[in-house]
Parts: sequence; structure tokens; C-alpha cells
Amino acid sequence: MPYRSCSRALRRALFVAAFAVSACIFSGPATSLAGQGGQEAKKTLQATMDAITTILMDAKYQHPTKDMEQRVALRKEVEKAFDFAELSMRSVGRPWRTFSAQQRQAFTTAFTKLLEVTYLDRMRAYKGQPISFVGERENKGFVEIK
Repeated sequence: MPYRSCSRALRRALFVAAFAVSACIFSGPATSLAGQGGQEAKKTLQATMDAITTILMDAKYQHPTKDMEQRVALRKEVEKAFDFAELSMRSVGRPWRTFSAQQRQAFTTAFTKLLEVTYLDRMRAYKGQPISFVGERENKGFVEIK
């Protein structure tokens, strides 16, 4: 669903959510993996990062004609670790309860696309720099890994 066809409230929520997620990402790399203990969440995130870096460094994707193929491979790996419906709900906050099922789906689709467009090029700029995890924190069934 194109951004312009969304209702004004939905566009506003999308903007606020994008700003909130950007603030979190720019304050340092972190993710929450629900329902997993600290070590299990860290293993899941490490496996995802390893798979992503393998795709990013794979020579078969370095030719410009392989751009879309690499994007699809990267998205598949990211979708294994991140629940975009949950991210959407948490980004919107309390107003999410007032959204209809159709609005929730439209927002989740638009928000997922926004994150993909915003961060995929940054991921693709990766050139083998080391990735380190500096800490983890459990809170109410969620684990935050930094």
C-alpha cells in the first residue's frame, strides 16, 4: 500500500514510529527477542548476524545485476529474527488499540518497507567490520542485546 493512500492518522503514526525506531537504532545496536533467555537470544541474534554478513560478503552478490537477489536473501534472514508486527505495535504504542485490523496490516506493511528502505543500504555498506555484543539485559520476558 503506497504511503500516500494511507489515512492521515496512519501516516502520522508511521512517521512517529519511524522516528522512534531511528532513535533506538542510532543510540546503539540493540534488539529484543521475546521469550528467550539471555544466552539463547544472543545465539539467535549471532546466528542472524552471521547469516547476514555471509550474504553481504558473498561474491555472487557483488555484481549490480544481483542487487535484488541479495535484497531478498537479506530480508529472509532479518524476518527470521524480527517480528515486524510486534515492532509495529510497540512503535505505535497505545493508539495501536484503536487501529482496525486493516489499518494494523497497512501500517505493518508500510513500516516494514520503511525500515527495509532505510536500513538495507546501510547494511549493504558493510565491508567486514567486526560486530560485537557488549551486553544484555532481561526484563519482563524480553531480552535486550546491545
